[in-house]
Amino acid sequence: MRTLWLLLPLLLASAGAHAAPPADSRWSLGLGLSMGLTLQDTRGTTSTGNIRGPGRNTADTLPPFWALELCSPPEPIRSIRCPSNGDALLTAPDVGGEIEVMSPQFLGGWGKPRAFLRVGAGYAFSVKERPSGEGGLEDLVLPASPAQGGFREYNEISVNGQGSEAYVEYGGLMLTAALGFAFEVDTPWRKIRVRPSFEYLRQKFKGSGKVHRAVKMNSGELIQFPCPGGLGVCNDPIAGDPNPRFLELSASDDLMLNGIGPGLEIDTDAGRFRSVMMSVFAGASAYYFLGDLDFSKTGTNEYLETADFSWEADRWAYRIRAGVRFRWQPD
Repeated sequence: MRTLWLLLPLLLASAGAHAAPPADSRWSLGLGLSMGLTLQDTRGTTSTGNIRGPGRNTADTLPPFWALELCSPPEPIRSIRCPSNGDALLTAPDVGGEIEVMSPQFLGGWGKPRAFLRVGAGYAFSVKERPSGEGGLEDLVLPASPAQGGFREYNEISVNGQGSEAYVEYGGLMLTAALGFAFEVDTPWRKIRVRPSFEYLRQKFKGSGKVHRAVKMNSGELIQFPCPGGLGVCNDPIAGDPNPRFLELSASDDLMLNGIGPGLEIDTDAGRFRSVMMSVFAGASAYYFLGDLDFSKTGTNEYLETADFSWEADRWAYRIRAGVRFRWQPD
């Protein structure tokens, strides 16, 4: 009997060692850190109403010198700026973290499949692109020398900083989630896990726009200037003032995007510290965004002069990412 009591601790330790389940037959909890890059096509459009405030009026005509102001296709002289539209590719980098729960192996044989659920949050660094614009929109500045050679050179076109622009931007908090399966694959180098999944992404998309225009004011003075091509002297039938009215319009709005789609990740174990296994991973996802992806906003002033801006995000976006994951995996 005494011998049995002496052997009992050894028998229990031996039984416990043999009873300890393998790592792939237990639930696993992991913490991941990653860097990513999202790519998405976007569009922007700008159009303006007519000049309604002080300055030009309905009787204004277009002398030869002002032909430079015509749009393509031609717009009425009273339009604030020419319309513009275009596309841009947003490439937004991000960093984030995630928590993952992985089930025990639920089928034998090839792949040793395990299910996983992953949720995460990250910060997308603000990236701003200009899909559309015309002119050279900057601060409105009068010409340095309004008079030269006896002729006043001021005209609306000579004022620097006029134009229109529409911008699109990513940035701020982003939320992610994934549900999928992990399959083990032996390679000549090491064992890897192939992890197809169904993914979710929530990301804010912002649009903004500006219009700048200098409007000639009436002063009762007839303006003369050298004709284009040096063909003598031309008279401006629109009386002008060397101090124009600066017209500035702007607007901005944002849209919350919700996308779903397939993802694929590959990871492999890189090392262990006590009960924590570290793995490295890389993956890619495609997201199809739901709901309305275009929105618009109008900028106006005290004279009810308007500029209309609209922005649109493409239905599909693509994201690549890489990082490290720490899994609690006792021996």
